[in-house]
Amino acid sequence: MSGEVVSRYVVKQRLRALGVHVTCFRAGQQGLDRDVELRVLPASADAAEAERFSREFRTLAGFDHPGLIQVLDVGRTAEHFFYVTYFREAQTLEEMVQAGRLAEQLVAQIACAIASGLGYLHERGQLHRSVAPGTLFYDTALKRAYIGDYSSMAPLEAGKTAEAGADVPVLRLAMTPEARAGSPFDARTDLYLLAATLYRLLTGIDPLAAAARPGSSETAPVEPPIRYAPELSREMDGFLAKALERDPAVRFQTASEMVSAAEHVLKKLELKSLVDRTSETAAAEPSSEEASPTLSRMRVRAATPAGSSARIPSAGGSGLFPRPSVEESTAGVSRAQIRSAVRPSRDRLRAAEGAEDAGAPSLSALRSAEASSPRAGWGRKFRDQAEHVTQPLAGVAARALAGIPEAYRLPAVGLAVFILMAAVAMVWSAGRRPAGSDAVAVETPATQSATATGEEPPEKTGAPRISVEQVRQTPTDLTNFRDRWQQLRRWYVNLPPAKQSALFPYENLMRAKLDFATDPHKACQLLDQLYEKSASELK
Repeated sequence: MSGEVVSRYVVKQRLRALGVHVTCFRAGQQGLDRDVELRVLPASADAAEAERFSREFRTLAGFDHPGLIQVLDVGRTAEHFFYVTYFREAQTLEEMVQAGRLAEQLVAQIACAIASGLGYLHERGQLHRSVAPGTLFYDTALKRAYIGDYSSMAPLEAGKTAEAGADVPVLRLAMTPEARAGSPFDARTDLYLLAATLYRLLTGIDPLAAAARPGSSETAPVEPPIRYAPELSREMDGFLAKALERDPAVRFQTASEMVSAAEHVLKKLELKSLVDRTSETAAAEPSSEEASPTLSRMRVRAATPAGSSARIPSAGGSGLFPRPSVEESTAGVSRAQIRSAVRPSRDRLRAAEGAEDAGAPSLSALRSAEASSPRAGWGRKFRDQAEHVTQPLAGVAARALAGIPEAYRLPAVGLAVFILMAAVAMVWSAGRRPAGSDAVAVETPATQSATATGEEPPEKTGAPRISVEQVRQTPTDLTNFRDRWQQLRRWYVNLPPAKQSALFPYENLMRAKLDFATDPHKACQLLDQLYEKSASELK
């Protein structure tokens, strides 16, 4: 048929067959100088097939969704019925899985795109009924999956069973749990077929075909995909386990629900991939001090130079970077001396932090002592917060510059300086808030004397010294999250177990800290909720 003219389309290449009678061709549209996809049904087809083909393109003509095809034109010649869609450089998922199992992150992207397209069909009263690797396509140019075959699509009718006569020409539909039980099928059946397709893309095994083998139990659950692909993540394994439940009431009830779950899996996989790439990059670098002279110079402030009598002050800083005494000087210190001084200083600091729960002075006591010093005030707070922000930013900037060509480094440095100045300005604004707005219960001489006499200190019997109104007026943000979390945890673990269980599980605190790495805004909200609960229920 190559070279043949169908209406105003010149056939160039046969692409594939769809169903029994429909054939897809690549064709050139006369007058517009573009390629399109021509879907052709011979005029010799029977009346039922012609009516189904006509219903297919009339239905698709009213749809507009990136997960579906879009009808551009329809027509009829003496030899053919046809309709026209955009041409895409695509291949079926069946062709892709024949070459090997697909990557987990790619499968998650496919799940989001196809489930979204199915949801669009379901909202408009259509059931696909034949979701399979052979009916789904992947656009290699746009890097997006879409539904490409609609030969089995039919209106969604409530209460219709899978054995409802000749109108159900699809073998895969008859292999679903609903069909085997003689139960009605609905939109959830399409989602089950999609989950079976994803299962095959990840493992190379079709769970429907495995369940249909002679001697297999029809009520046996599908084997977890992680059994055939041990490298799969727990998120993907749990996602497919829910989507492949035999009972439709336990599966995802709507396509939008399945899309949300697939997007959650995709975010987890993308985060894991980012962490792995960062770890590999860090392992390839000689050391952070050698790769980042700027970071090395910043760490001079935390170092004890060789031959110097400087010491780490007992109440001279916060976090992982204590401030040295004013007498310290870094003039004339070589980089080798700085590195040799930073490492032991850092080791001593980590040992001091590890000894905090073993009876050493708590971080709260150190901050209380510092708050009473002449250096207390918003200037001290600004300096502490600036250390927490600028030092990590300097390390990130140095690693980024290492991968930038020499010719572009100067503009990149200018942009980095601008971003750093903006960050410092935000920290300075945060540092001018009234002192004590972030305060919770800390160790004071009163609590220490109460402990010496055998009495319970106030923080063991009462609420944190912060009210619900204070939490709402000065909510947790990125600059004070770490301090607030540590203070609330220290107060919480000193409570009797009965009072701990009455407030909230310890896992809630850990969840807030873990969420801070992926969703800082959510983590700050969760920490504020824990503060409000503590302050309101233990008054």
